[in-house]
Amino acid sequence: MEQGCEGPPDPDHNREPWRGWSIGQDIGDGTLSAFSSASGALKAALSIHRTFAAQDTDPRLRVRIGIHTGDVVQSGGEFLGGVVNKTARVAATTTPDEIRVSKATRVMVGTAPEFAFTDLVHRLKWC
Repeated sequence: MEQGCEGPPDPDHNREPWRGWSIGQDIGDGTLSAFSSASGALKAALSIHRTFAAQDTDPRLRVRIGIHTGDVVQSGGEFLGGVVNKTARVAATTTPDEIRVSKATRVMVGTAPEFAFTDLVHRLKWC
């Protein structure tokens, strides 16, 4: 498992969101990452979107990011458990160039002034 506290560069060269960051595993055309805080994960997601939005090459890569907050099980360099499953389900509901967070993440971030949320609600059904 890679450990990182810097992360990829963004247009503003802001490395702060990447503190406490680790990549658990590659999943097809995506990754599963873990952060030490919900606000850190959301700041990193915004940084990722700004980076890709600033690209001036075609075709432009459009990313979808889903964030859920909770305790994960880590084994053999991989993240496992219900939190991982819910994160995948949140990510699956996003559209390109969108960041979607679970209710748990929204509660943890609270009313931090650096984030603006829309009241889009999508109920996930558990199979």
